Amino acid sequence: MAGLVKFKQHPTKTLKAGGSFNLADVDPDSTPGFTGNKADGKALLADLDSKLAELQEKLFAESRFGGSC
Repeated sequence: MAGLVKFKQHPTKTLKAGGSFNLADVDPDSTPGFTGNKADGKALLADLDSKLAELQEKLFAESRFGGSC
């Protein structure tokens, strides 16, 4: 992924919602933690597409065949 714009920190740390979270207060155009533009986001998603597909396949198999996780 050299050259791709990435998140400042892992999204699980940036996108946490606590008890006082109100979705109505969130700007729908915001990109918390991501400094790139739309083209950068598309490039990052394209680069991560195979990893996402692999994880989705594992999640499906886990739920379909009674996994223990």
